[in-house]
Amino acid sequence: MARLQEILNVDPELAAELKRMNREGVRLPRAAASGVQPEMVKAVIEPLPGGKHAKRPLTEAVIKTYGRPVLYVRDGKIDLPDSPIIRQRVLQARSALEQRIPSVGRVEFEDTEDMFYYGTGWVIAENTIITNAHVAEEFSRGNKGKYAFLRDGTYGELRAQIDFREEHQGDNEFEAIFDRVVFIGNQNDQPDMAIIVVKKNAGLPDPIPLADHNAKRGENVSIVGYPAADDRGANEAMAKAIFKNVFNVKRVAPGRVLDNDGDWAFKHDASTLGGNSGSVVLNDDGRAVGLHYAGELLKANYAVRVETVKEWLRKLKVQVAVPAVPKPESKKKPPSVATKESVPKNANGYDEKFIGLKFVVPAPSLDKVKTDVNKPAAGGPLLAYTNFSVAMCKSRRMCFYSAVNIDGNSRVKIVGGRESWKIDNRISSKDQIKDECYGTETTGKFSRGHMTRREDPVWGSKAKDANSDTFFVANACPQIQPFNAGMWLGLEDYVLQHADKDNMRVCVFTGPLFDAKAKEQLARKGQAIPAGPLSDAFAKANNLVVDPTYFGVRVPLWFWKVIAFIHDDTGKLTACGYTMSQEAMMPKKEFVFGQYKTYQESIAFIEERTGLSFGKLKSLDTFKGGRESVRRPLVSFEQIDLG
Repeated sequence: MARLQEILNVDPELAAELKRMNREGVRLPRAAASGVQPEMVKAVIEPLPGGKHAKRPLTEAVIKTYGRPVLYVRDGKIDLPDSPIIRQRVLQARSALEQRIPSVGRVEFEDTEDMFYYGTGWVIAENTIITNAHVAEEFSRGNKGKYAFLRDGTYGELRAQIDFREEHQGDNEFEAIFDRVVFIGNQNDQPDMAIIVVKKNAGLPDPIPLADHNAKRGENVSIVGYPAADDRGANEAMAKAIFKNVFNVKRVAPGRVLDNDGDWAFKHDASTLGGNSGSVVLNDDGRAVGLHYAGELLKANYAVRVETVKEWLRKLKVQVAVPAVPKPESKKKPPSVATKESVPKNANGYDEKFIGLKFVVPAPSLDKVKTDVNKPAAGGPLLAYTNFSVAMCKSRRMCFYSAVNIDGNSRVKIVGGRESWKIDNRISSKDQIKDECYGTETTGKFSRGHMTRREDPVWGSKAKDANSDTFFVANACPQIQPFNAGMWLGLEDYVLQHADKDNMRVCVFTGPLFDAKAKEQLARKGQAIPAGPLSDAFAKANNLVVDPTYFGVRVPLWFWKVIAFIHDDTGKLTACGYTMSQEAMMPKKEFVFGQYKTYQESIAFIEERTGLSFGKLKSLDTFKGGRESVRRPLVSFEQIDLG
């Protein structure tokens, strides 16, 4: 792991983000739990001459967890980090990186009793793996092209292999048995690399392509490998903080190149541990720029340069036949909407008595915006789906909100891929957004962001229908791809952890905050704030900045969420509100720290800015202070006030 000061020197954007957070009083994730105060963070990132404090190593660990995170891989997908600037980098490279993840595996061997994990390897050519020499020497010996697997005294030759799965909380395996060792760089003038041929396997992942040139100082890189609990003196608190005390599973560690002026190695600052030996170092195009081989605690990490790797592959006559690097433009077709209109089957809709007869939670009242509600031909103002309902806004062709009941004790795991999006034929198709603003990020278009999360209504006997119903376009709003993730995606799950364990039932309301900037302008002027979306005429007359238009659709910049539940400690009905902005991530917008955040917000504020009425939930809000309360920026779930 690199020294923190080196990281901040090579990454001025991260340094600026940390300083800005400290000035705004925003605590880093896990800082509170570690006893790390803002002044301690300041002393590390802006030290005075000779400035010291007792918990500097722990403070550095908290900062590194944020600025140089180690991300889980789940089903081949990379988890997103907390830091907005690091998240932005990961998202830009995510597609290319995730194509390479299947080609990285954990090097294992077993003796008479146990299986041992000794590092990482990756596919570099057909049926060929590259790893470190010091990893290969754990199960093989030899030199000058003659290598043999070590032998167990009782059972003979050790069985060595590579497992390409082994993800966090996953139980899948895909193993390829090592057939023979081609090369181990165990001489002083040789790089720390080894080449191993595996037994032919039809399902072996594709080779990872090699970069055309060595990486440069300051270049973004990502290390993919299997960090293991390190017994070489690694500080226990440091390892626990950065690696979350989870080891031997596939992780991605973003970082930057520190320098590349060694004979055959370069330094990088991504967070690694012993099991990362043999990890691939990828650039943002998904090409290998190095083979990670060593690290010094709090100093630096080292990798074999790609030009050195290629030089030795030529000497060994290893044919590196690799697929072309993916083009930045996605070849996937934009997500399609089913041309056939549909209606949900046997939909029960949102139930206000879901939590219990003593705890009735009505859906937000639409009285102030009733003239703009797009009502179905039959029934009330809501479109009922399985375990949730949607209130549609006619002028904006998207929802005012989606209201869902979640039963934490009866949730069902979603199986299968995503369904096609559908038009609801209970209202006119002209009043629903189909394809206009939806498509790929590279074309500047948006994703269909679920208002009711796909996971939330999927419980009980109608779980399959509920999953399908979340793919009606009435339940979607235009969102930048990374928006509906991170803390925003996990708020419901966090609240469920604090709900009554005997009644893990939660009601969640989510929707767009139409024309948020314009309404903020009005509030600052002390003017009345109209309910619902603002008309063009009103905005023009008052010189207001309304939601921007993309591809003929006015796209909301802010979203809100209100959650109601029975608190596990008090046994009382409790409510909390949140807002989040996607303004900083909008197409052709420069990133500005502070705009892309989740906030705990008073329900009174949400009520004022939406024109909806939340009834008694406003008085049950855990975030006290009414609509005048200062919103609380959230970086970690621990900052949430649940009363």
